[in-house]
Amino acid sequence: MKYASVLLALGCLVTAVHPQWLEHTINVDGCPSDLCYNYLNDKVYCTDLANDLAVVIDCRTDSVVKKVPTGALPQSICYNRRDNRICTGNSMDNTVSVIDGTSDSVVASVPTGAWPRALCYNFLNDNVYCADYDDGTVTVIDGSTNSVLATVQTGSNPIALCWSERSNKVYCANLISRNVAVVGGIANQVIAYIETHDTPTKLFYNYPDDKVYCSDETREAFVINCETDRHVASVQTAGVPCDFCLSTQGDKVYCACYPLIAVVDGARDKLLTSVTTDYSPYAMCYDSAHERVYCANYNSDNVSVINCAADSIVATIAVGSSPCALAYNPLRDRIYVANHNGSTVSVIRGSAPAVEEAPNANMRATGTPTVLHSLPVGAVAFDAMGRRVVSPRSGIYFVTENGARSTVHARKVVIKR
Repeated sequence: MKYASVLLALGCLVTAVHPQWLEHTINVDGCPSDLCYNYLNDKVYCTDLANDLAVVIDCRTDSVVKKVPTGALPQSICYNRRDNRICTGNSMDNTVSVIDGTSDSVVASVPTGAWPRALCYNFLNDNVYCADYDDGTVTVIDGSTNSVLATVQTGSNPIALCWSERSNKVYCANLISRNVAVVGGIANQVIAYIETHDTPTKLFYNYPDDKVYCSDETREAFVINCETDRHVASVQTAGVPCDFCLSTQGDKVYCACYPLIAVVDGARDKLLTSVTTDYSPYAMCYDSAHERVYCANYNSDNVSVINCAADSIVATIAVGSSPCALAYNPLRDRIYVANHNGSTVSVIRGSAPAVEEAPNANMRATGTPTVLHSLPVGAVAFDAMGRRVVSPRSGIYFVTENGARSTVHARKVVIKR
């Protein structure tokens, strides 16, 4: 507690002297829309709507190293961490482009339903799910063969997806049907429908509590228990949630909604407090190394930095025009911001400028991963998004020793159970 208080005080002092932690601005010459991080090759991928591209950024140099042609209008992107592939949902030509994460070349173009709108990845089954907005379907793609396994009828205008790891189910928000369809991760068919109060537009999975949070036009977070697939709570948020993220240390769900951020107790589904940001909070990500939430404020051209212990803003960082998506790099402690109307990606340093960092060579987990059957005593595991995993299943993780919370010196491991 004493260490956390000292760190918070230092952060506030540094913020007063250095109002910006912006390190780089990367020109992508287009219209950035969505981001994902490839932790195996330490790269960020940014969809470019204007030029039908996936722009590849090398995180070691924070420079564009390649522009990969995709299908037309790549609105969404996701990372297949088992096969080290990046998928883009191309809305104008009804395909998903599959990019190899090492060569950064397209290895497949998979046909989907009309207007693919959202993607999510199921690590347990190695499947990619694509919401086909105009067809009312979800296309299920085998991540290893890049072939279509199933086309599942879900409801009118599926607009958002998320995967429940503990229950191995995919949740699909249907805008016009005003419900959430539950797709079984093994059978690839709808096993339940949950009626919402109004039009759902965004979904988020809370791993520690095995719940899904759904945005609702009635200005609430609609909470679904993944074990029972039942609506268990509605949390009033003062605005319509447009994004969510989770602080794993405090089990708090942050809801970005006009005109503020609502902070929800993840276990009790109760509103704890609200944090006022600049105008139009739009997208968020979680920095597990420093227990912070970063919130992109679309119409303010900046990013608010929230300390999760105090639920207060410790910095406001100017970025490019219309920031719309964020990605966290836990190995380098950097946050990448896609500026939709600015043709740029901003790079924010997670630590304050006065804080010394380890050399870059120590910030990347390289080489062949160590194979473990269980975590060593005192070790902490993080997933690819930098989220702490209490009981990791089989898969690839980053591990720090002696209870360290920072992923700066993490080593890459494969856990086989």
